[in-house]
Amino acid sequence: PPGFGPPPGFGPFAAYALQGTQKDAKLADARPSPAQVFQNEKKHVESLEGQPHSAQSRNDTHCSTSGSHTCRQSLRNRPPVDYSRFDNMSDEDSDVEVVEKAATSLVRRRQQLPKGVFRGCAACSDCQKVVASWNPAGARRPVLDEAPVFHPTEEEFKDTLKYIESIRPTAEPYGICRIVPPPSWKPPCLLKEKSTWENSTFSTRVQKVDKLQNRTSSKKSTRGGMMKKRRKLSEPEENSKRFGFEPGPELTLQKFQKYADYFSEQYFKKDASMNSPPSVEDIEGEYWRIVESPTEEIEVIYGADLETGSFGSGFPKLPPETKSGVEDKYAQSGWNLNNLPRLQGSVLSFEGGDISGVLVPWVYVGMCFSSFCWHVEDHHLYSLNYLHWGAPKMWYGVPGKDAVNLESAMRKHLPDLFEEQPDLLHNL
Repeated sequence: PPGFGPPPGFGPFAAYALQGTQKDAKLADARPSPAQVFQNEKKHVESLEGQPHSAQSRNDTHCSTSGSHTCRQSLRNRPPVDYSRFDNMSDEDSDVEVVEKAATSLVRRRQQLPKGVFRGCAACSDCQKVVASWNPAGARRPVLDEAPVFHPTEEEFKDTLKYIESIRPTAEPYGICRIVPPPSWKPPCLLKEKSTWENSTFSTRVQKVDKLQNRTSSKKSTRGGMMKKRRKLSEPEENSKRFGFEPGPELTLQKFQKYADYFSEQYFKKDASMNSPPSVEDIEGEYWRIVESPTEEIEVIYGADLETGSFGSGFPKLPPETKSGVEDKYAQSGWNLNNLPRLQGSVLSFEGGDISGVLVPWVYVGMCFSSFCWHVEDHHLYSLNYLHWGAPKMWYGVPGKDAVNLESAMRKHLPDLFEEQPDLLHNL
């Protein structure tokens, strides 16, 4: 679109519309105005967790429920390897293995960055020391078209699928949109109940933000006509590490919020030149600076794909012995993500099983800079994400009509990764 400069490394190869939407929710003693984000079929979406943009919004944690980076660096331009050093190698290592080790060490030396965040100590795994800080001068906030925002009336909001169908012609060209429920729709969030907040634990992922766009392929150079040694990843845990999402500490929501608050307070600490906290736009610009031009290793944690069967979805559910009460309205609502897939008129209502993440929603708990990668929704279905509370969350979407262009650009600029793993996009 006019005014949109392609990201570095993409050049003029493919023109595709990249849309952004921001889900605003302010923390207050009263429940915040919720926001619905609806992602259209056959498109790519990526989300970036935000942090507060007002002084009273102290909590930079957010909790959302979901119903359903690219990198530009190529290893082709790395320094050549002096293979003569390996003429007298030992019998224990093959020449391929020795060359691979040497090439790996060269790449690592070139890419090594100082640590900006130190997590864990001898006594615990959920403490941190933040030595990096915000660099406003290096901001790399993209210039994007804003995705449409809809404000349904009380009457329009009653029929979930009818309303979604009514906005489709407007939303589809963007691939993503935001739906703000009427002011009266304020469902209780059961995750904030004391027993859950303080005692229920969930697994987190450690995300190295500086590696999201700067991962290296495990494919190494070889000499002469030797066969390339290929490595296969068989374990899901290894695949997760490969994309920069390593297993993190088990935390409660209470401890996660404390961890997230401390990170933001330290990373965005004020100096004499700063008169106000960073805005959402400031944080977005800093995020992309870290992704595209990192100067330190920045590490955050993220609670993603949490099973709601045991942890809960945040939405109320009617017990088998239904009783009338204030929560019934929300337990029966079509916008309750426990109910949405089974609504009359949904093709998923014919599915008998409970498919996790499709018929059974997942919960996500994010902090500043935690991210969810580009992906196509399961089976190209619609996806609905509800922000229960917390700081704003940024979404980026590419409409279905431009999906092929995006995939082509990724394949062109990431040849090593796609040669190593042809189904890379499928895994993302």
